[in-house]
Amino acid sequence: MIGLLKKDVMSFSGQTKIYLLVILLYGVFSFFSKDASMFSVLVSLFGAMYVVTAMAYDEKSGWNKYALTMPVSRDDIVIAKYLLGALFTACAFILNIVMAFAVAPGNLLESIYQVLPFAGIALFYIAVVLPILFKLGVEKGRMMMLVAFFAPTILFLFIKESGINLDWLTEDLLNRIIPFTPVFIVLLLIGSAWLSCRIFRKKEL
Repeated sequence: MIGLLKKDVMSFSGQTKIYLLVILLYGVFSFFSKDASMFSVLVSLFGAMYVVTAMAYDEKSGWNKYALTMPVSRDDIVIAKYLLGALFTACAFILNIVMAFAVAPGNLLESIYQVLPFAGIALFYIAVVLPILFKLGVEKGRMMMLVAFFAPTILFLFIKESGINLDWLTEDLLNRIIPFTPVFIVLLLIGSAWLSCRIFRKKEL
């Protein structure tokens, strides 16, 4: 499992400098503008997209066929991608905390709460997209990825334009729901990993 993770991390060595440069530029801009929101969105997006990029590399090179000639199971290949997503999301989370604290020094706990939703959104995206990619592949699944990415925005606009009454969604109710969000994300990831494992076991490589 560790070997699979190292392989995925090392496969990004050629793009790491570009990503770091973009992150640095956005970091400088966010620091001087005193607004870390765009930085948090960008870094969290990078964290989630790393997994998709890793799967694209594997698909293009035929890695999965080769990997199965080694003492590695199909489930190991799947779980490694979820661990990779969690690893890069954790790195993005730490970077976002540092930037949020740099932009508004003061309460570290407040900075953590401020960037926590971005990590949750990244993990939610990973949980939704990976079963699609294991089923269809990266090339065929690109359209579905876009749908998954823009679906929340489309749903929000639809609710706004249709005039659906959301008065019942009070701030007090949201405050009661928010503490359970991490549990929901973890359960969603577990269910997603189980589904991806089932899909990949039956997939013909």
